[in-house]
Amino acid sequence: LEFSQISSNDLDAIVIAGNEIALTYMLTKVFSGFSINDYQFAMKEFWRPKLSSKSNPLFLDLFKSKIISDQFPFTDEKINEIIKFEHGDWPSTYTDYIKQFFTDALVTHLGVDKNKIHFLDHHQCHAAYALYSSPIRDNNTLIFTADAHGDGLSGTISKFDKDTNKIIRLKKYFPKNFQLGRIYRYTTLLLRMLPEHHEYKVMGLAPYYDGPLIEEVVKIFENMQTIDGLEFKFNSDIKNIYDYLEENLSKYRFDHIAAGLQSFTENLLYSWISAASSSFDSTSIVFSGGISMNVKANMKLSQIPNIKKFFVSGGGSDQSLCMGACYLYAESQKIFPKPLNDLYLGLPCTYDDYDIKKIQNKYKIEKFTHVEQIVERLLDGKIIATCIGRSEMGPRALCNRSIIADPRNRNNIEKINRKIKNRDFWMPFAPVIIADYSDKLLVNPKNLQSPHMTIAMDTLDGKNVIPLQSSDGMDLGKINLKLKPKEFK
Repeated sequence: LEFSQISSNDLDAIVIAGNEIALTYMLTKVFSGFSINDYQFAMKEFWRPKLSSKSNPLFLDLFKSKIISDQFPFTDEKINEIIKFEHGDWPSTYTDYIKQFFTDALVTHLGVDKNKIHFLDHHQCHAAYALYSSPIRDNNTLIFTADAHGDGLSGTISKFDKDTNKIIRLKKYFPKNFQLGRIYRYTTLLLRMLPEHHEYKVMGLAPYYDGPLIEEVVKIFENMQTIDGLEFKFNSDIKNIYDYLEENLSKYRFDHIAAGLQSFTENLLYSWISAASSSFDSTSIVFSGGISMNVKANMKLSQIPNIKKFFVSGGGSDQSLCMGACYLYAESQKIFPKPLNDLYLGLPCTYDDYDIKKIQNKYKIEKFTHVEQIVERLLDGKIIATCIGRSEMGPRALCNRSIIADPRNRNNIEKINRKIKNRDFWMPFAPVIIADYSDKLLVNPKNLQSPHMTIAMDTLDGKNVIPLQSSDGMDLGKINLKLKPKEFK
């Protein structure tokens, strides 16, 4: 409101993505505050007895020390109500309680009329973001959503009806049948990485192994989750995914597991979306939800023969639900949203003289005058941070807030990973290339768009993109790089 220079009274509507928001998780800051040890403890002391022995441990009793008591709207009265729910004193309709909880909070905080507040379905919001943020508006465009859970579902198929300018749901999937999101989440935890945060690290680890044990690991995952045409089936004998993974993957190395999981994920999604494309006679596909963040799987999906157009918007996990909610509400008001051209939606880069004065005694400051200043330093092995315009939304650095360096210098990889970003050593880097040269470097026969770095692409010849070393192991050294300012942008 402050950034847009409007007051709450100026709002026409307030939209909330979701009808079944977990207050216990908010109250204990599960998604933002839990450590790997906390998740492990929850698996053993909460989920294992709840799923396997049918006892009923209480989450808020186990994590009593995590309960926040100083954050609006969790007043003492509200906290006591939520604790009572866990002890069995549930309201007649929990969904109605959730809506009232957030309505009261917004009316109190913003002073708005409660009739302006609208609650929208989780997966409908994912679908609206998938379609309306994309440039695709073809009739019968298929819209896929997939995640671990949201408002009782873990996936949907919808279509865009151009005659009515509406999204029409065709099929929905319940978590009891479609568990891919949870499988990936709990494998991440099994590998001692943070679930719901570090799935991308597991994906980054997957290419380090391509041997025969992948198929063995894939079979372990396939024993849990299969698909037949458009129907997913989960093995009902498996009551606890984490325990099953722990028991059956114990003899495999971490990279075997990551590679097998990624292969299983790609195959399952390929079968699903390929079958749906044929069944609903569609050649245009958009995709959102947490699983859409897997750029390697997206590359596999883009190769489905009968798909001509495929687009995945940036930040397709729950971080973009609020945008999807706005799109969905706009649709209901017969407003036809424009595509989202870029993800530069954060705060602008503003450094005034005062900020510069604070650091000028510690650092040498030069005024930017021409791009050669940047190029020369890159070729000299320097690492440069960029702060241009508004910051990016989503998980990708899209040059406004980026770290750039010469990728041929192996020392830069170590510096960026260890000293600057504190990243794991195996994580890949994204090479920046000039768009006009992409057809000379990338395998993209369908000329797909991926402006938000959501679809991985093979290179025509990787050695021609980033020459790290010559065949005899010697550094290739600097190249004579001359760029015009327009090209550098």
